[in-house]
Amino acid sequence: MGRLSTTEPHWPGSFLWFLSGSSYVFPTSSRFQGGSLCVIDWKTSEKPKPFIRNTFDNPLQVVAYVGAINHDGNYSFQVHCGLIVVAYKDGSPAHPHFMDPELCSQYWEKWLLRLEEYTKKEKDQKPD
Repeated sequence: MGRLSTTEPHWPGSFLWFLSGSSYVFPTSSRFQGGSLCVIDWKTSEKPKPFIRNTFDNPLQVVAYVGAINHDGNYSFQVHCGLIVVAYKDGSPAHPHFMDPELCSQYWEKWLLRLEEYTKKEKDQKPD
């Protein structure tokens, strides 16, 4: 799958509100193949997901994590990459999907649009 050097996970407090009340396994932050620090989101699946498009909205989730980390002033580092690792319940080899800075930027734009849609929908549903 590539070389992976795990570092201590760092999760901004402002990010935790988003996950409150849910059972969730936090992704890790690591250096993949000795490169830049990246957010790694570990997934399990019964169906093969050999291409990143097969992971549906998971890239949006990864860039949301990246954005949460990068916009929290409590951290002196920046994350520019993501990695989605899909492990299979039957023991088949995992599929890693590396998201370089360019791909993260593309998904970040999609994430911002999704967030804008959600915010508008929430605002429209609130009584004046």
